[in-house]
Amino acid sequence: MQRSESKIKHNAMDLHYHQYGSGVKIFIAFHGFGQTGASFKEVADALGEEVTLYSFDLPFHGASEWKAGERPLSKNDWEGILRKFLEEKAIKKFTLMGFSLGGKLALATIELFPTYIDSVVLIAPDGIRTNFWYALATYPSALRRYFKSLIVKPGSFFKTLAVLKHFRLMDKGVIKFASSQMGTAKDKRKNYYTRVVVRKLKIDLK
Repeated sequence: MQRSESKIKHNAMDLHYHQYGSGVKIFIAFHGFGQTGASFKEVADALGEEVTLYSFDLPFHGASEWKAGERPLSKNDWEGILRKFLEEKAIKKFTLMGFSLGGKLALATIELFPTYIDSVVLIAPDGIRTNFWYALATYPSALRRYFKSLIVKPGSFFKTLAVLKHFRLMDKGVIKFASSQMGTAKDKRKNYYTRVVVRKLKIDLK
């Protein structure tokens, strides 16, 4: 299967993407936290030669870059860069795919480009329901500063998890997942900046 990589640039974002295949049916895909667009290679292989699949590296993943620090990615930002991509590729219709954190970007894309979308595949998507603890960690500025301090002092993070577990304030599965995503210093920085930057991509569920 034909494969290539490229970037599209708009304002503060350099959005890197992988292209698999050259068929007439277009798929656009967004991966989960800690992955890259290359995660969809097997999906592209399974879809066959009649498909072209574009899979994007999320901000702070793979070769994508967000050059505005902690400033959140707005819907206008996201619309601007995707519209530039769609026009450059002359895409008028596509099937949309989103896994986990990529579901948040997929949902925002549904709202911004409804007439372009043939169908949608969401796999364990983020963005339909906002987790209470995630909202606390990323929305109020004071709590964002605390969340960021956990990157510098990870011991505090794990002590906090222990307290939440002891008082049964958080599901065990969520605690296990949180621990796995905060392994190395690089993982911690990626976790913080990714979630803070995409926090404004909320959709109108109605």
